[in-house]
Amino acid sequence: MDELALSFAQEALKRAFNDWEKIIRRKENALIVYPPRMDRHYQVPRFIHIYHAQYSLIQVNLESTRIEDGVEWNEWVAKNGYLNKNHNCVFLILDAECLFSERRHLLGSFVEFYHKYHTPFLLFSEKYPYTAIPAAFMQNLFWYPLYQKSDIFSFVSYLEKKFGVKLTSDIKQKIWQECGGLPWFVKQVVRFIAAKREGDPFDHEELWWKVKEFFYSFDPLEQKILEEVAVGKQVNASPQLTCLQKTAVVDSRGEITLSLVSKYLKKITGSRTQLHFEENQIFLADLGIDFYFTKGEKQVLKLLITQKPMLTTRTQIAEALWNHTNEDYTDWALDQAIKRLRSKLVRLGLTANYIKTAKGKGYYVAC
Repeated sequence: MDELALSFAQEALKRAFNDWEKIIRRKENALIVYPPRMDRHYQVPRFIHIYHAQYSLIQVNLESTRIEDGVEWNEWVAKNGYLNKNHNCVFLILDAECLFSERRHLLGSFVEFYHKYHTPFLLFSEKYPYTAIPAAFMQNLFWYPLYQKSDIFSFVSYLEKKFGVKLTSDIKQKIWQECGGLPWFVKQVVRFIAAKREGDPFDHEELWWKVKEFFYSFDPLEQKILEEVAVGKQVNASPQLTCLQKTAVVDSRGEITLSLVSKYLKKITGSRTQLHFEENQIFLADLGIDFYFTKGEKQVLKLLITQKPMLTTRTQIAEALWNHTNEDYTDWALDQAIKRLRSKLVRLGLTANYIKTAKGKGYYVAC
């Protein structure tokens, strides 16, 4: 079974699984909210393993299935014969955060489906829906917080065995102090130590990349609160602060529980950075981010940045993306490629209109 379920937090998982099973038994729905980069992709398969004999538990990743509307949802369910298996069919939506943004229209279809077939939905999300969603999906709300110290120490012990390394008690304490209750950070630190690399295991590019990725996975208003907390500002009560506290990202004293995140925010607050190229590598501030983009996306960014504020034509962008020398690409494909690139830039903390559109002509980056 998966490493996290086997290595720690057995009691916490047991309590959570019992709660989920009770909801399913009552044929109700639930929203389970996690901090970013937690282990729902490990927990859900473990839950299925335990309860598969009692229920038909169907794991759904909306991004990979590319379900865009209610018609496609019904077709997908029918194609896979899920309603024919038994009356205990349950849908576990692994990436429910997309239902609160670009695929919000699917929620209405899910409600209709739920009322028609009485099939429960468990929505697992890294984002809390601050705007109203159908009441059917707020029947039960659970917050899944960052792990506690004892859980992280158990995970470190597991990683020692996995990577064949022995850590001192001082290092273990520092792992907790710096990484807090997020296994994603912990694993990166232990991997660095096990590889016997030169440098500080708590201060290297791969780790700071994960810290940045973690921070920019939050809602923009949550990001603002975290920035203010990091520099010691007083933060007023708000739904966003409540969410950060419920998931144990911010403690009862109003402090961030992950030291690495605090250090990162103190460094960047007040100085938003821009993309730049050095020796054919793309950087955001001093962080190398080449691996975040495909080869074609990197070429597009290089064109846009080196030519700013001049226009980069659609033909130039197509050539960069697909190595085309003629016009055998579709407008739709090019527009979708730019949409995906913009989404990645937003996750890096840049604005959605960092790449601006000159309708029918191309795109550009303003100075």
